[in-house]
Amino acid sequence: MKNINSKLLVIILTVAVSFFGCSPNEPGGGAEGKSLYLQGEDASCTEAWLTLKLNKIDLPAEVTLKRDGET
Repeated sequence: MKNINSKLLVIILTVAVSFFGCSPNEPGGGAEGKSLYLQGEDASCTEAWLTLKLNKIDLPAEVTLKRDGET
């Protein structure tokens, strides 16, 4: 049951980042063509493996992943 919950969490995080990640309409310009993708690869009872892909984002960059409002 926990394995299913973990996989569901990864799917929800992936969808949330897709919608709320990086918007090309952000004020200040300069976001044209920039994107961030988070993909769930696998999950166990206590861990989840994610792949983060950045497109045209200057490095170093800081990404904060939150669950239930906690980092």
